Amino acid sequence: MHKRLRIFKFKLILLKVKINEIMHKKKYKVNVCILSSEKYKNKILEDIYLKYYLNKAGIGATIISYLENIDYSKYDYAIIRSVWGIYDNINLFKNVIENLEKNKVKVFNNYNIICNNLNKEKQYELLSKYKIKTIKTIFTDGYTNIDKIWNENFNEDKKIVVKPTMSESGNDTILVDKLSLKDIINKESKKRLMVEPFIESVKNGEISIILFNNKIMYGVKRYSGVFYKYKNTEYIPISDINKKIIKSVNEIIKIDEYKESLYTRIDFVYHDSEYLVMEIELIDPMLFLTVVPKNENIYTKFISEIKKRFK
Repeated sequence: MHKRLRIFKFKLILLKVKINEIMHKKKYKVNVCILSSEKYKNKILEDIYLKYYLNKAGIGATIISYLENIDYSKYDYAIIRSVWGIYDNINLFKNVIENLEKNKVKVFNNYNIICNNLNKEKQYELLSKYKIKTIKTIFTDGYTNIDKIWNENFNEDKKIVVKPTMSESGNDTILVDKLSLKDIINKESKKRLMVEPFIESVKNGEISIILFNNKIMYGVKRYSGVFYKYKNTEYIPISDINKKIIKSVNEIIKIDEYKESLYTRIDFVYHDSEYLVMEIELIDPMLFLTVVPKNENIYTKFISEIKKRFK
């Protein structure tokens, strides 16, 4: 029943967007392409609402897959959104972004920001340089020395997490205990890996802070579903965000490599009386716009921040 209702609501929103397009059919002075993927094109509410509110603001908007062979020169701006799966086509994706910029299409977030954010090892090195507290992480080639890393760095931990430095949505993330260790040390991998202690408190949710143009807009408590059962994401107004998190966020946005971001999502986990950074998402983060209460007018605020980037 709930699934049918969700499908009905989704179709109703699509119809609303289509009617809005027909009623306001005109030649726009400014045109934006919202970059998605073949799998998620026109299927993600955040994208559909973004298109709707851009149109309402008098801005042309089209949701396209980055894999489509199209003429980008008809667009003035590109906003990267649901391009999930790019790590399977990473060079192609980077070529598309380069292509857009060569065609004088301004991309949010831009090519340099993307390249600085793709690899979590590079990301952690950058955060370490600015003394931002993260989960203790060891980087390694392949699985063969995982037991050594465990003994030397996480000896008191009963479980560790092993995952690629370049991945998304928990892909290829492995939870390892002493029994399963023997099953992975001979496992082949050409990918660079990161090894972390398993933090039990993730079951209580991760805190994500969403920023537009480096301004904190709101937070959410989310449950990733990688190791625990998925739960609905909870909205956190600015007034309820922990002050220690806000302090950390304010330090992060001073970093040169992050200053030009249109949107940013910073993920935290609570561990040993501290909020530690798990990841900074600058490429295609879910921004949880649909979780924000309607009276906050979050899409209108997002459009306003987007327009500040227009020439």
